[in-house]
Amino acid sequence: MSKNERLEQWLKLCNENKYKSDHDESENNDSTVATSEKTHHHNKQKEAEQDQPFFVGFEKRLYAFVIDWILFSVLIIEIGNFPLLLFIYSLYYALLTSSPLKGTIGKLAVGAVVVDSDGNKISFTRALIRYYSYWISAAMFLFGFIMIAFDHQNRSLHDMICRTYVVDKQQLQERLSVL
Repeated sequence: MSKNERLEQWLKLCNENKYKSDHDESENNDSTVATSEKTHHHNKQKEAEQDQPFFVGFEKRLYAFVIDWILFSVLIIEIGNFPLLLFIYSLYYALLTSSPLKGTIGKLAVGAVVVDSDGNKISFTRALIRYYSYWISAAMFLFGFIMIAFDHQNRSLHDMICRTYVVDKQQLQERLSVL
């Protein structure tokens, strides 16, 4: 089964569940007030579960960044050579992000992973380009990072450049297991 077929199946399943939920609610309009209130509460509970954030927002991503830099600060003190540090950190970032872990130690600590549009790990080349795209985001007076707060999928400029998404690891696994 191709990746697009899996995605289409998942979207179809989601739409069918939404239809069932809407249909169930319309049938309950003729019943008593107590039953209607229970159904309404149950539907609200279902909506709340479905509306849990799938895309990781600015705050968690900032925490991940801080964790990575705290871990990496040991090397800064020991080595002190900026070009060498840039090279080492870019390898650290690209290797971990393109590995089955799908993220750096900081991202894993906050429960986030970097994936492509199908929920799969990204390639080493894409991870490396994504890392160097951070510098573009920073060079624009941090606007590339601030975009996270205003994008409906919490994507930054470097995510858009590389067509990647930072998502909640647990919810990604749950959604992929449905397929």
